[in-house]
Amino acid sequence: MGTVLLHIRKLRVDWHMFGAVIGLMLLGGAFVLSAAIDQYEDDSLLNSYFFRQLVFYGVGLGLAAVFVVVDYHSLAGWARAAYWVTLVLLVLVLIPGIGEVRYGARRWLDLGVTLIQPSEFA
Repeated sequence: MGTVLLHIRKLRVDWHMFGAVIGLMLLGGAFVLSAAIDQYEDDSLLNSYFFRQLVFYGVGLGLAAVFVVVDYHSLAGWARAAYWVTLVLLVLVLIPGIGEVRYGARRWLDLGVTLIQPSEFA
């Protein structure tokens, strides 16, 4: 137990920022819950915007925890690979059948669970 606390102290986590992020997450969750309150009468909680928001919060916190532990200098070696993956994703959007048309524009890739917009990575 003592070694875990020692490693947490060594990470130099900005606890004020962490608290602000959690506060914004709670506020955002309340806004999503109140904005789509009519949806909860018809659909189950698992099909709701609020549940999707909670899933995205979990993924975001998990990725944040990974980036707290990993030294950001070591990510520089992945820059070239990230560039090419992003470029391939941008080209995949243009291929009919792979790129998803939403609101009159072909900008999305459908992953089944969610949609991603590769231009956000570029």
